[in-house]
Amino acid sequence: MTKGWKQWVKKQIGIRIGCERDCKFCFAKILGSEKGYTSIDTWKNPKDRKTKDKIPSNSIVGFPSTHDITIHNYSDCLETILEILAKGNQLIIVTKPDYHIIELLISDLKDYKDKIEFRITIGSYDNEVLKKYEPNASDFEERLLVLKTLFMAGFETSVAIEPFTSRDVRGLIERIYHYVTREIWVGIMNHFSKIIKIYPEAEELRPLYTKETVCEIYGELRDAFQHPYYIGKVNLRYKDTFENIIKKSLGKGKCKECNVECDKLVLKNCCICREYGFYLECYDCPSKEGRIGSLEQLLGVVAEVDDQEIELILTNTTPEEIATYSNLLKEKKGDPEEECVEPTLGYEDDLGV
Repeated sequence: MTKGWKQWVKKQIGIRIGCERDCKFCFAKILGSEKGYTSIDTWKNPKDRKTKDKIPSNSIVGFPSTHDITIHNYSDCLETILEILAKGNQLIIVTKPDYHIIELLISDLKDYKDKIEFRITIGSYDNEVLKKYEPNASDFEERLLVLKTLFMAGFETSVAIEPFTSRDVRGLIERIYHYVTREIWVGIMNHFSKIIKIYPEAEELRPLYTKETVCEIYGELRDAFQHPYYIGKVNLRYKDTFENIIKKSLGKGKCKECNVECDKLVLKNCCICREYGFYLECYDCPSKEGRIGSLEQLLGVVAEVDDQEIELILTNTTPEEIATYSNLLKEKKGDPEEECVEPTLGYEDDLGV
């Protein structure tokens, strides 16, 4: 059983059963059809709920849960949003947005910026993939424009890359992070076996959710976005289904790169040794007790690498530790202090940033 919305909010609210987006991976659609509330074919024609969800007070609420906000239900959705806010709740609005709807929401909710976070769902930057699996949702460029518009309007923003439907998750994050003020969540497709029974074409996505691919993606994201440039700019979080695969893949033994003993190896690499740099801690060990070795021992590992450009990336460290490390590294390498420059992947011209 997955945590789903419970990783984000204490209560999720919906006013419709069904969604015009008609996403093929929507488990609410599958569950609704199994329980007889709707059918796979009629899901795209929403109907009112027979019983209204109870709105809590002074809590964290997610909306909408089983539908999206569209021009057809905007008035009812706005009424519900205002009711949620009137009860002292913090609100996360989760949507695959249309730009004209976001314009309306920005205008109607401008006085509630301190209580609202918009979480935009983007599973890929490939519009062919989006069209195939989210047939009635906006394309990538429109979602990016929505994200930028919300950011410029002063709203808190976050992104759900759940499920990711293309392999290049890192590339997607590179395209969106400029306009995200809070978390970027990454997750796999839930209940995949049920989905492919209804939509056999989704079988092509199976390689994305294997243990090997998930671990590779985790390694790529951890390595890339712990570069000093991204500290404070990219806050990556993982849904429980993604994390469970990583945790089941952790091993015990010696790192194949530095030969250090570690009980939380990922793909046979301890967290000191990665393709893009070196780390001071194991997976899921934010405390000092969970780290491998001291700064001095880490520099000893670096010393064994002959004349290579090594960049040490510290995670979950205090400013004092970073200063200590910086001084040690300067003494060892004699490198002048350089300005930290954003790594580039060649996307900037496409984004206009």
